[in-house]
Amino acid sequence: MLTESQIYNKVAMADVMSAIEHFYQTSSVDEAIIPERMHLEDKENTALLMPAFHGNYYATKLANVAPGNSERGLSTIQALVILADRQTLQSLEIMDGNTITALKTGAVGGLGMKYMAAPESKTLGIVGTGIQGWSHLEAALVARPIQRVILYNRTKKKAEEFKRKVEEKYSGVDVYIASIEALVRESDIIVTTTTSKTPVLPEEEKLYEGKLIVGVGSFRPDMQEIPDRVLHACMHWGIDTPTGLKESGDMIRATHLGISKDYIRSLNELCNSKELSAKAGVAIFKSVGMSLFDLLTAQAIYEKENSE
Repeated sequence: MLTESQIYNKVAMADVMSAIEHFYQTSSVDEAIIPERMHLEDKENTALLMPAFHGNYYATKLANVAPGNSERGLSTIQALVILADRQTLQSLEIMDGNTITALKTGAVGGLGMKYMAAPESKTLGIVGTGIQGWSHLEAALVARPIQRVILYNRTKKKAEEFKRKVEEKYSGVDVYIASIEALVRESDIIVTTTTSKTPVLPEEEKLYEGKLIVGVGSFRPDMQEIPDRVLHACMHWGIDTPTGLKESGDMIRATHLGISKDYIRSLNELCNSKELSAKAGVAIFKSVGMSLFDLLTAQAIYEKENSE
């Protein structure tokens, strides 16, 4: 099995962002077979089965989400990805699914930033300093000229560990731990990566004028990271996949508040759009993920490995 370090030795965040963007600019989702992912819920925990077929490959991800793991010192997401030949269904590679999930989710969020955040965005706010927070930091550094990072996490120790890691790897980036209010006020791009069932951001919608919120954590109907007032005030919408409209509590709330689906641009539309950012108002890009992104990420890693 390819481990985290082996995967990162083969590809960087920019490679995965490029692979997903290239797919949307040269192919169609209609060319892929993407069954709806299976959700199996056990109290707070969720088990996901996510298969996909595209091109010469078949991939499936077994992903388990245990929100309580953060209190146990473990990753919230436990996952495995199997990449197979589409014709023979023979397994080609087994990869650490947590790393694939982080890479593809960060890459999708990064594309949201590339096409929706103000080009001059220099300050990134990260709410939730786990593996998804890190992947979105890496994606933001690719998408925009980020010079400052502001962190908020309900467990300060985790935020401090994240801060040290940023300082060690990206010495040219200033990094701070702040209150959630200060983070929202000072950030150009705000990334939320929690599994909270109640909004984690302040309600005052004026705080978000001219900013992009990248919502990552809410993948179930009972989860919501963004307050109703902010959802209602949003003028510019993006989403990675239309299934998110019925899977994510944030998007379900948005449609209940009267946001028309006609105003929500898909990642496909964004990647083929000439307008690269919103000029005013509140912008939200919602990411829920789909198995095709796992396949494209695993494909990029496998092909890079076999071209060396």
